Amino acid sequence: MDGLDDAVDPELLDADLSSPLGNDVMMTSNWLRAVFVVLYSVIFVVGLSGNSLVVYVVSRNAAMRTITNIFIANLAVADIMMCLLAVPLTPAVIMLRSWPFGEVRLRVLSYSMQCNFTDCFANK
Repeated sequence: MDGLDDAVDPELLDADLSSPLGNDVMMTSNWLRAVFVVLYSVIFVVGLSGNSLVVYVVSRNAAMRTITNIFIANLAVADIMMCLLAVPLTPAVIMLRSWPFGEVRLRVLSYSMQCNFTDCFANK
């Protein structure tokens, strides 16, 4: 047992776990929270704009309407749904450590994530 006691960080034993953030270093450090939000914002903007561009090009250009490109556009639509429904909420839920958006939105998000998952694998 002495070897096990040496492996535990003494600061972890004295941590205040009654706070909502507990001992999570990322959620207690303001600059890490800012980096987290910025990265999710970049993912949101790039995902939304890139996938929208794919759908636009495939739908407007007749030469691009091949079976493969329609499949890729379908995946882009699924990815747009994920960008709109899940990506903005993920940082909020991680930082708040709870779901403050209501039961209906939780069920809609869960259902849409299952549909997107099924869509990605059913089309292969």
